[in-house]
Amino acid sequence: MVLVGEQETPPVAAETHAYGYALVSSQVTGDDIQRLKNELRRFARTAGHRMANVFIDHPRSPSAFAALMDALRTDPGAIVVVPTLHHLARMPALQVAMRLVIETDAGARVLVMEPDQQSPVEAQ
Repeated sequence: MVLVGEQETPPVAAETHAYGYALVSSQVTGDDIQRLKNELRRFARTAGHRMANVFIDHPRSPSAFAALMDALRTDPGAIVVVPTLHHLARMPALQVAMRLVIETDAGARVLVMEPDQQSPVEAQ
């Protein structure tokens, strides 16, 4: 407990930062991407995390995953929120590999919004 004036207040727990990540196709519009970012932020907030940033990989900008990994390496214990595992990679074996990279190389945990479904903004 911390004394504030004459009152005791409980210590504030540090928020765990979350980082959103999605891989989208070239047909996805800016509005679709904004909707996806909002969904990722809402999911993180509902899970009790503060969204620090959202990284979107698409054919016109394929370096978001590297930027995500850089951010995670400076934020120990962070969470990565993805809409579905298809946003890490299309092939199941690559999904496992990408998840392992996030969890072992960066020490982050992956939260999947819809573990058994493809999202409406699916990577092609």
